[in-house]
Amino acid sequence: MTTVTIVTEAVRAEATKWGKLHDDLAPLVTAVDNLDLNVTAFWIGEPGEINATIYSSAYNEFQAWLIKVLKAGVVEWGQIQTTLNRIANEYDKQDKIVEIDLEKFYSVMP
Repeated sequence: MTTVTIVTEAVRAEATKWGKLHDDLAPLVTAVDNLDLNVTAFWIGEPGEINATIYSSAYNEFQAWLIKVLKAGVVEWGQIQTTLNRIANEYDKQDKIVEIDLEKFYSVMP
């Protein structure tokens, strides 16, 4: 029979890494969300030229995409941390159950 050993401390350490990534990424969402620029920031040339509108639109689309990606990263990295901690806890719980069952079994042996 094959035996699988899970080192729950390593699983929890990995969870901590993902938690740190989550915590480091969260402020970036706010920072990028506050990087709004008016169309005049993109104006180069004569008044009324359409280039500023095109560049402003491209910037706003990229900013919106980046915010979406960063928010998804914050959510998913937090979920990875939570899931890894739950996995470690469940393995520890199951190990305790098996340990208790074996103690009961061996305690009734003559």
